[in-house]
Amino acid sequence: EKCSTGKSASNAMVVKKSFIGTSEHTKLMTAMGLQNSNSADVPANSALKNEDTVGLWSDDTNKLYKIAEPATDDGFKSFFTAYDSFREIRNSDSGLRVCISGTATPSTCEAALKDAYGRDDLSFYCMKKSEVGCLEAVRTGEAHVTVVGGNELFAAHNQYNLAAIVAEQASGDLEDASYWGVALTKRSMCATMDGNAVGGPITGLDDSLRGKKACHTGYRKTSGWFLPVGKLADKGLMDFSKWVEEAANHEPRPVRVDAETVEKFWDDN
Repeated sequence: EKCSTGKSASNAMVVKKSFIGTSEHTKLMTAMGLQNSNSADVPANSALKNEDTVGLWSDDTNKLYKIAEPATDDGFKSFFTAYDSFREIRNSDSGLRVCISGTATPSTCEAALKDAYGRDDLSFYCMKKSEVGCLEAVRTGEAHVTVVGGNELFAAHNQYNLAAIVAEQASGDLEDASYWGVALTKRSMCATMDGNAVGGPITGLDDSLRGKKACHTGYRKTSGWFLPVGKLADKGLMDFSKWVEEAANHEPRPVRVDAETVEKFWDDN
């Protein structure tokens, strides 16, 4: 101890604070033997300690320790005793800390930012993480800023309590920071075009779409999923509550309710 530089926290399972105290949290702690105990053994010969399989726990783990008051700052710092040391070093990074999630390297990011916005009193330090990792980095103060869109913007506001300060503008016919999402179909599929009858079966974003074949640009993409699916749900044409059980029992594995609902809407089952 006299020669040590400090005590480091071991690996730990982390969750959203809102998860603590839920029925799922209670079930998990009970299953691990920690609901009414401060420590528990890891099952012998468990694949959870095998890095070639699940690798949830380290190979040399023999017990699990329950962290007291996990939802509080004091509870975290009593476990993560090196918190102040980490904070001092993290906060020593000079300049504006920017988190990116694209293909660019941090050095490329720093050079581009310096070229575009560099000043005598403003330098940049870039770090690279996933989009969710960047949101968390801004939330904790590890990064000052990041740029996200669509689903991550919603999460930034609702889950991470972050604020949007600057937004892109790309469309010339919109005066705010937004863009149009559009749905495309063959002209022959439309009932009317510019007020003229065409004879197709689709009359708009309405029930005439049910049972048709559709292609989305990607699951939970902004223009390809959230805008059209959200619009149809808001108009009452897609009822998520109707397919909760089907989603849970989906084969070969459960899926999210919105995915099951969309499949059923287009299949018209």
